[in-house]
Amino acid sequence: MCGTGFTGIEFAAELATQLEELCLICGIDRQIPKVTCIGRSPHILPVFNENLVQTAESKLKALGVEILSSATIKEIKEGKVIVEKEGQKQEIYGNTIILLIVSQVQRQIQSL
Repeated sequence: MCGTGFTGIEFAAELATQLEELCLICGIDRQIPKVTCIGRSPHILPVFNENLVQTAESKLKALGVEILSSATIKEIKEGKVIVEKEGQKQEIYGNTIILLIVSQVQRQIQSL
């Protein structure tokens, strides 16, 4: 997942809670799929207070969701996302990449 705002986190949590059942239905080894959230802000849900953020992060991690904060997406290629974090480039591999840019659209609407 690319995006750690409300929509991205909500989708990641829903996907993570259904992953076991989806793997069973599709005949996929549960150890193979994983959910990773990539975001530019220092933490998920940047518009919420610290207590809510910590609660959400704890619940996501308990579901097996990996969170990569303070990371800028540099490029999206087939099967991978290239991010930069603290000056270092990193490749995150995946068969399905979901890109959420809702927050930028929301900001544009709010400024009208």
